[in-house]
Amino acid sequence: GGMMSAAAGAPGLALAFYHADEASPLVVPGFHFRPFDVTSWSPGAETVIDPKGVSGYELAVGDGFAVTYGGGFDDGSWEPRVAILDASGAVALGPLALAPAGEYPGAGAGIAWTGGSYLAAASYGDCAAGGAPCAPRSIGVVRVGVETGSVELVSSVPYLSASSIARRPSIASHAGNTFIVWREAEDTETIESWVVRAVRVTAEGALASSAIEIAADARPVNGVSLHVSNVGVIIGFAEVRPEMPPPTTPGHSSLLFHHLDFDGSAIQEPIDVPVTQLGLDPPHALATLDHPRSVVAAWCGERVGDDEPSLAYLLRLDCVD
Repeated sequence: GGMMSAAAGAPGLALAFYHADEASPLVVPGFHFRPFDVTSWSPGAETVIDPKGVSGYELAVGDGFAVTYGGGFDDGSWEPRVAILDASGAVALGPLALAPAGEYPGAGAGIAWTGGSYLAAASYGDCAAGGAPCAPRSIGVVRVGVETGSVELVSSVPYLSASSIARRPSIASHAGNTFIVWREAEDTETIESWVVRAVRVTAEGALASSAIEIAADARPVNGVSLHVSNVGVIIGFAEVRPEMPPPTTPGHSSLLFHHLDFDGSAIQEPIDVPVTQLGLDPPHALATLDHPRSVVAAWCGERVGDDEPSLAYLLRLDCVD
């Protein structure tokens, strides 16, 4: 799940999800898409994007919609894919591979509308032969060409070492400010800590800055989130605190928020919010409110003082001028 902020003139909301129903022969298993009319508060027609698609990554709204997701093959290999849909929910392009296929979980990818085009960010390992974009051991920035019907690797950021791996990056854009964030670590059997890094790119996908180190000894439990809006750049992740009180106690974990300006500099010290144990997937979602000027975070976590059931939590961080 996640929260979306629609650009001016955008077609509305949408859902991208895996749908299967063994009890109904009318449901084609696979990765599906459904637009949602906010005026009538009703869903549109459901479209099958990919019968082999499974895990949704990111959904972007711009001139229509774009979604990245993970798709598999009969031999067990896996690749990130992208599909572009028009305002009605019909597939306009794709699915197209954003990285060569590999062992699960393989590469992951995010997607964003930059105001004039869709850009994807993908985490690459060693590049296998094939037609999909790839830059060895790097975060790749890929332009999705609706007019050309293709994907093009525009730029890349190498990992800190040739033996590092990275988890799925996230990409977000606002008013010409486009950022990518990811976590990476040495490819060992047991990874105890990660380095969280970010980079700014242009609306066309060229690098606009060198990579920025956000946290050098991070232990994210469920990924790293990114939100870019009129309040700046918010990067967040959750960690279990070293003292590890009971899961139902606030302070078992921390939600950490890093607030950056559009030039990549830190606006303030990281915000540490004590919370109960979070769900493993998906990570928290972020959105901006205009009144009051603030950022809202939503996540799933343990109920305070009670093992069952888990709750959905909301947190509002107000801006102080």
